[in-house]
Amino acid sequence: RALVVIAALLVSIWLSSQASTDLLTNDSAQYVSTARNIVRGEGLSTSIRYYEQQHQHELPAPQTSWPPAFPAALASMSLIGLDPEQAAWLVPLIALIASALLCFQIARACGSSDAAAATATILWLLSAEAWLAVLRGLSETQFILLTLFSVWLLLHSTGRRWPHLWIAMAGLVAAAAFLTRYAGVAF
Repeated sequence: RALVVIAALLVSIWLSSQASTDLLTNDSAQYVSTARNIVRGEGLSTSIRYYEQQHQHELPAPQTSWPPAFPAALASMSLIGLDPEQAAWLVPLIALIASALLCFQIARACGSSDAAAATATILWLLSAEAWLAVLRGLSETQFILLTLFSVWLLLHSTGRRWPHLWIAMAGLVAAAAFLTRYAGVAF
């Protein structure tokens, strides 16, 4: 377990040192724009015209193409003084680290040894795709975190006093994952 925590800290430090708004993508720009508009009280809207239906509206135009949960998470960081651009790499970083810890817990709950669970977790932490998702300000790590949390809730529903409540919570978290990344549901 200590190895997992050390790996998570090292990955966090390294990714934090690499964070730059220059790495944000077109999708990230939409997430950030939507988050800014949420903070301004303009709802789920974007100030970047991308799709044809957005050209039919004044700016900000309704955000109908990207899911709302990730921009909402970015906007929530304004409560601690962060701009959505800064939050665009911090939220995915937090999600990466939290998902790694859940990965370890799920592997252990499924009967894996500490060594096997730590290996799986460290491999996830060292995934180039995960790092790129963090640095590019993408929603993948939040989707993965919510999906793993849903699995964790399902695993922990057995033997509980009110298993249906745990299963319902797992369903709500799975819905939040869908509201983070529509395309992720297909996988």
